[in-house]
Amino acid sequence: MPPQAVDAVGRRLKASYDRMLREPIPDKLIQLLENLERSQANKTHSDDELTHSDDELQPDTHDRPVQREE
Repeated sequence: MPPQAVDAVGRRLKASYDRMLREPIPDKLIQLLENLERSQANKTHSDDELTHSDDELQPDTHDRPVQREE
């Protein structure tokens, strides 16, 4: 591909990407990210309880399938 064509494609891709970055984040994506963040926080809290419990043995649930709430 000629260098001028490569430059033209690069400029168009950059312009397209710049426009995309200025667009608002869809509400559904924000909701999904918030749910993931909460899920990770809950998992970390649960893991801390498993590793710091001296009173009783806790079951290892790491290999069990994740049950999703609807």
